[in-house]
Amino acid sequence: MAAETIGFVGTGRMGGPMAGRLMDAGYSLCIYDPHSEATKALVARGARLAKSPAEVASSADIVLCSLPTPDIVKAVALGPDGIVAGNRATVLIDLSTTGPGAAKLIAKGFEARKLTLVDAPVSGGIKGAVNGTLAVMVSCPKATYERVEPILKHFGKLFYTGDKPGTAQTAKLANNLMAAAALVITSEAVAMGVKGGVNAKVLIDIINASSGRNSASEDKFPAPCFPARSISVSPPAFPTRTCGSASMKPKPWASPWSAAQRCGRCSRSPTPNMARHPTSRRSQRCWRNGPAWKCAASFGSDRGETRLP
Repeated sequence: MAAETIGFVGTGRMGGPMAGRLMDAGYSLCIYDPHSEATKALVARGARLAKSPAEVASSADIVLCSLPTPDIVKAVALGPDGIVAGNRATVLIDLSTTGPGAAKLIAKGFEARKLTLVDAPVSGGIKGAVNGTLAVMVSCPKATYERVEPILKHFGKLFYTGDKPGTAQTAKLANNLMAAAALVITSEAVAMGVKGGVNAKVLIDIINASSGRNSASEDKFPAPCFPARSISVSPPAFPTRTCGSASMKPKPWASPWSAAQRCGRCSRSPTPNMARHPTSRRSQRCWRNGPAWKCAASFGSDRGETRLP
């Protein structure tokens, strides 16, 4: 039975279940969330409610936070009523997805107070938070990792990515990029199938029994998309076979669907050196300079997002 008090800031949809798992493990919690509804269940179980993140950081040696945006994380960590204003905490475990830039900024801001940031974004959604099956990516000094590992293991499987702030965030964003791409391309594939006369649910069942299955087709589509409601789609254009041999000629449903078009362009231009020597430095350079990398680097740039380096 754990005895120490842990601080937790942000007890909403993800933070609430994770904080609950710590209480299940026997930890005492001091919590803060600006929304009272988010704290009621934990307070009812015995958690102490603080009035600010600073108060949380004055009540525990280790504080966790699970917050929705980088700006909120930065304010909670570095603001006048933030973690840096506390007088006890020495470690902040950030479970949010903030990006490597925010993690580095917070770590730098902690230096004067001799606080250590544990960059620990999670993946697996609310279900994973409830069941303790999240993927937890962690970057921090090794000695700190050994200190916080017994806490983080209650959330799921841990992946130590190194000792530099931001590397775990980079790993999380790589995962998010693939998850977002899966959602986009699955949406386009289902829309194409429906316009071509295939029942959407049947198509998803086919995909999930075939090589096209992915996180979107298995998790995101079945529950929200098919509960007793019809699907309205715009007409797509697209590939005749697989992405690897996709013809870019417009189909009868012609309408620009960018993800599928980019996928087709990439896959029709393979890099021979990469295929023959996938681990060589030369191959890595070929991949980085090749059409597939450029496609990935430009993904989202037309939406005002930052290009990959």
